[in-house]
Amino acid sequence: MLSDRHIPMEKLTYSFTNKEVTPWGGMVFMKQMLDKIGFRELIMSCDDLPAQNSNRGHSIPVIIESFLTSIWCGANRFLHTEITRSDTALCKIFGWNNVPEMMLTNDIFISLIKAPINV
Repeated sequence: MLSDRHIPMEKLTYSFTNKEVTPWGGMVFMKQMLDKIGFRELIMSCDDLPAQNSNRGHSIPVIIESFLTSIWCGANRFLHTEITRSDTALCKIFGWNNVPEMMLTNDIFISLIKAPINV
């Protein structure tokens, strides 16, 4: 049965921009929440996390933040974390120079599983 109500379409305006855009622009709120709770400082103060010994290595907070961001963007496998890796606008929101590849994130979690926990 068709409705006899007619809903007028609003005029849709659009314009082009040279700015980078992301479908996950709402991640700004996640970044604000992580900043508000001091997430990066908390991770930096944790001595039980593995240290990056390479001068090309990513910092542990960037690895963990990018992993959490990938999950919040819908990743449900390590391979799916690659989708946020190529999003330069998302990198700018979080202040990352680059995002680690999924194998590095996987290796970090494996090392955490194998490491003894100091309580």
